[in-house]
Order: sequence, then C-alpha cells, then structure tokens
Amino acid sequence: MKQREQSIYFSAPMQMYISAEIKRPLIHGVVTLFSSGSSHIEKAKAVREVWKAYKAFKALPQPTIENTVDKDAQNVLRLRDWFLGHCFLDRNRLDFVSSIFCFVAMIVSFDAPWRFIIAKVRQQAMSMDWNPPTGIPEGAWWKS
Repeated sequence: MKQREQSIYFSAPMQMYISAEIKRPLIHGVVTLFSSGSSHIEKAKAVREVWKAYKAFKALPQPTIENTVDKDAQNVLRLRDWFLGHCFLDRNRLDFVSSIFCFVAMIVSFDAPWRFIIAKVRQQAMSMDWNPPTGIPEGAWWKS
C-alpha cells in the first residue's frame, strides 16, 4: 500500500505544538481582546499571549508550495503570492496579511475541522453576488 504524502505540519509533535503554542493562545487572546467584559489587565495579558503565539508561529518553517502537499493549502499559498504581487500596502500590513495566509495554509494542511470550515466559507462566498470594487483608484494601492 502506498503511503500518503504528508506536509511538514502533519506529525503529531508538530500538531501538538501548533495547537498548544499557537492556536489556543491566539484564539483565547483575540476573544479576550474583543470582549467588552474583559478588564484592561486581562486585555494587556491577552496582547502578550497573542504576541507569544505570533513569535511561536514565526519560529516554524513557513509553508511553501514545495513543503505542503495538500491542494487547498497550496491554493491558499498561491492566493497569498497573487495578492502580494498586486497589492501596494506598506510592508508591515503586507507581512501581516502574508502571515494570515501562511497560518491558514498550515491549518488546512492537517486540521480537518478547520479545513472543512474554511472550505464551507469559501463555497458560500463563491455562491454570493458581490459588488465590484469602486471608490478608490486602482493604481493607488493595487496593480492589475
């Protein structure tokens, strides 16, 4: 029987690390930051928690087309590259957006529930009727 190819994020230790050091603290920190019931001290601790999760994320090997095998993860990376090739935001914003794409690609690589959720959101978004972009000249921040 042929063994299925696996991404660099597929091993149990890597998945446990991502869950414990990145996903859980990130979710908890963001929920705390946006909760109107959180105190200033809780929010300050949440900023530290999110920052620590971000540093743990940045310490991991970043996903590439070559080190991922999941088609959806590779598509997320292709979208990232397309976006970064067209958008003129400042470097900090582009790094932030790139990190979001990379995080989604990592999660899609091994986390079945999140892969399903993201696929369903994508499916729903593609079925909707969207307005074309207006109001901002294209060359101001976007190149065709």
